[in-house]
Amino acid sequence: MEGREEWLEWRRQGIGSSDAPAIMTGEWVWRVWLSKVSHDDGGDNNAMRRGRYLERGVGQWAADELGVTLSDASRVVHPKQTWMRCTPDFILTSDSGHRVGLEVKTYRSKKGWGIEGTDQIPDRVRWQVDWQMAVCRATRWCVVVYITSSDDFWLYNIRRDRERESVLIKRCGTWWKDHVVDRKPPTLDGSNDCRQ
Repeated sequence: MEGREEWLEWRRQGIGSSDAPAIMTGEWVWRVWLSKVSHDDGGDNNAMRRGRYLERGVGQWAADELGVTLSDASRVVHPKQTWMRCTPDFILTSDSGHRVGLEVKTYRSKKGWGIEGTDQIPDRVRWQVDWQMAVCRATRWCVVVYITSSDDFWLYNIRRDRERESVLIKRCGTWWKDHVVDRKPPTLDGSNDCRQ
C-alpha cells in the first residue's frame, strides 16, 4: 500500500480538485502554493479527519439510495494537460454499466446547500466538481452531503458547464505556470497561511 508521502508527491506534480477551488476563490492559496513547492502539506485538522472517516459510509449510503454500486476511484491525469489531475472520491455504476463520479462531503452547517436534486451547492464544492469533470472528461457528477448538525443527507446532480470549465482551466493553468513552474510566490495577503 502506498504511503502518504508518495501520494503527496503525486499531488505536487499538478493541480488537483481540492487545489482548484482555492485558486478560484483566493482562499488558502498560500497553502496550495507551499504544498506544490515544498514538503509542507498544511497539516491536518478535525474537519479533514471527519471527512476521511465518514467518506466511505456516506458514499455507500448514496449508492444504496440511488440503487447503484459504489467502487473506489483511481487517480486521473488529463491526457493532454498533465498538470491537471484528480482523485475522485468514488465511482457509481448502474446495472446498465453507466458510470458517474461521486463527491462526498460532510458539513456541520447547511449554509450554501440548496434544494436537493439540483445543482445548488457551495461555490467551492462546485469548482472542485467542475475540475473533476474536466480532468475525467465527464458530462455529469453526483455530490452527496451529510449535514452532521441536523442529520440531513442530500444528493445533487451536476452537469458539465463548458464556460465555467474554460474559465477554471485558464485561471488554474496561469496560476500553475506563474507560481509553480516559475516559482513566483502568490501575492502577499493577510491570511494565516501567508503569515506562516
